[in-house]
Amino acid sequence: MENNNQKQSNPKILLGLLTIFALILLTSCQNNPIESQNQEDYDSIFLPKHSNLFHIEYYKNHKKIFVKNPWDSTQNLAKYIVSLQPEKQPENSGFTLVKTPLKSIATLFAPDVAFANKLEIVNLIRAVSSIQYVHNEQLNQQVEEGKTIDVGPSEAYNVEKLIASGVVACFVSPFRENRYQKIEEAEIALIVNACHMEDKPLARAEWILFFASFFDKEEIAKEIFQDIENQYNSTKSKFEDIKNRPKVFSGKMYQDIWYVSGGKSFTSELFNDAGGDYIWKHLPYSGSEPYDLEIILSDAINADFWFIQDYTDTNYNYQRLASENAKYSLFDAFKNQNVVLCNSKYNSYYEDGVLEPHIILMDMAKVFHPEIMEEHQFKYFKPLKK
Repeated sequence: MENNNQKQSNPKILLGLLTIFALILLTSCQNNPIESQNQEDYDSIFLPKHSNLFHIEYYKNHKKIFVKNPWDSTQNLAKYIVSLQPEKQPENSGFTLVKTPLKSIATLFAPDVAFANKLEIVNLIRAVSSIQYVHNEQLNQQVEEGKTIDVGPSEAYNVEKLIASGVVACFVSPFRENRYQKIEEAEIALIVNACHMEDKPLARAEWILFFASFFDKEEIAKEIFQDIENQYNSTKSKFEDIKNRPKVFSGKMYQDIWYVSGGKSFTSELFNDAGGDYIWKHLPYSGSEPYDLEIILSDAINADFWFIQDYTDTNYNYQRLASENAKYSLFDAFKNQNVVLCNSKYNSYYEDGVLEPHIILMDMAKVFHPEIMEEHQFKYFKPLKK
């Protein structure tokens, strides 16, 4: 009798469960309007080959550009709707509306100057950060002629000067905290370029496509990037099977701390692709971590080469390096005069380097394997003066 009652009630139970499930599904859809809008059918989509931090969706009358949060890739750091008439687009929570193509911009981030230069639109830059550190000749000339305003350092920009420049958009680098609230309050479109947060050299260069999308110059940018990628991979292929890989390390003390790039970092990738053996390639992180000098000495004392980046004068040499810390002279790379310097006071590493990873790679490869890279001339990294 008990079994018969269970059989008779099963259809009712099943119907009840299905009803509850349907109600839950309906409620979920109603509580996530933005997710529903993001599922709008796009005509095409650009998914970068190397970068994991941005993508572009193309629709009939507009495009949507998404930037992932570098500190939490499950979230978006910024979202843009780009159109000839963005004011006619429906409201979308969290999206910044940008009228394209942009006609006047500010750049508070050095790589954006390089992107603009490659796309031949430096003339659109009406405001710039810290012109004394910018190497681009055209932009320096524009500042001299009063066509472009220097608004000071990016961490302490002069918002009054920025507003006075009349720009409609401002390109910046991301920070965990919002340093650009005054720009947003001035109703200047804030566009976040996170290229320096990428772990791979080609991923950083690929951000020219992100930049170009605000000027409707994606096709030109694709050609530029394709050439960079081809040159990078051509050089990389020369060292993929090479056995002789000299040991290399990088960095130096900064306020009593030595920051070490991990084995999944931009630095590690370049050293490996150039035919070197990065001594900290085993470290499982992609950023930089602080270490004491004693640990550095223990790990790197016998390494073949030592790479340094600095902003200094032309007389920087081994004597000057040793004067900073007497223990530097204990490294074999110092003793054998195998220190390599990138002096950003006299080269555009932080500006043009993002679009010239192939040149940086060639510099490093010439240090490690000069017999293979005999014809290459150093540009960014050069042997330290004796």
